[in-house]
Amino acid sequence: EEFEAQQAEPAPTEQKVDDRPQDKARRKRLDEEMAGITEPAEREAFLRKELLTDPMPGLGNRRAYEEAAPKKLQGSIDADSLKWVNDNMSPGSGDAMLTAIGQALKQLGVEAYHISGDEFMVQSDQESEISAAMALVQEQLKETVIVIERPDGTTVEKKGIDITFAIGETKDIFPKL
Repeated sequence: EEFEAQQAEPAPTEQKVDDRPQDKARRKRLDEEMAGITEPAEREAFLRKELLTDPMPGLGNRRAYEEAAPKKLQGSIDADSLKWVNDNMSPGSGDAMLTAIGQALKQLGVEAYHISGDEFMVQSDQESEISAAMALVQEQLKETVIVIERPDGTTVEKKGIDITFAIGETKDIFPKL
């Protein structure tokens, strides 16, 4: 008997991963908006804005924060109970929670960024500006309601979003050589 060697199919160099629905929707929106921009400088400005913005809360992202000129004071914000909301309500509810925090910060006009997960940063040269903004954000978020409908038709409601924040001076942690 003659032995026939079978060659294994080469491993794909690229794996296809299904996009999340919100990624598909965002990509479609970007394609539509880009189609209407013909000037190269306008296209570059549009793409730069998209690159530096976290679409969920609508704030600058980590890259934008790292590129921003540092102000004298930094405020670190943590969204309390995000893991519980994601695990017990739904990841969409966690997204709604982060969006509510982002909207509250944006409405106050403070320089704010969504760094990752449940972490946000604000910066200012005035401690009173950050303290006042955080007090207003906390007050506004106490009234926020997140409602989800479970597959069985029951609803779960969470009223109030808590944040924890701290304010500190900006330090140059990387000495100039």
